Amino acid sequence: ANALTGNAALVTKVYFPRIFLPISAVVAGLSELLVTFLFFMLIAGLMFGLMPHFGMLWVLLPLLLLLVTTTAASIWLAALSVHYRDVRQAVVYVLQLLMFLAPVIWPLSLLTERLGAQIDARLLQFLAGLYPLFGIVEGFRRALLGGPMPWELLAVGFAMATFLLVTGVLYFQRCEKQLADGV
Repeated sequence: ANALTGNAALVTKVYFPRIFLPISAVVAGLSELLVTFLFFMLIAGLMFGLMPHFGMLWVLLPLLLLLVTTTAASIWLAALSVHYRDVRQAVVYVLQLLMFLAPVIWPLSLLTERLGAQIDARLLQFLAGLYPLFGIVEGFRRALLGGPMPWELLAVGFAMATFLLVTGVLYFQRCEKQLADGV
């Protein structure tokens, strides 16, 4: 959210494709994630005997979904934060809320067990997939710990993330002319 407002001097003085600023923040976060992931794999291998196996290559699929989702969110938040200054403060609270909704400490199967009688399991998976973090977390979990990949969650997550990315880029392009004035 701070990609444009944090670089106000650069945005107002030099013309360049300003969409690179939120994308560069995503790339910086991706490099940090990759270093942390390698460190995690080393620790998991030493402490728990989790040895690398061919199935772990499936981790690239949720990683790609994470990259698309994060890029879409960054572009949307960067454009919105120029026009609405309170977006930067609200992001912290919204991210905390969204983390509680993601199946990080609880598996998706718990949700289907609890709500399985009221809602069809396929409909529940579709609704959960609309929040791309469901597919990301479940995909990472199953790629690293074993189990079938959650293809339905990943497919719906990719569709939603792509929709958010396309609409975010369109909104950013529409607002780009006023960015130098709004920053």
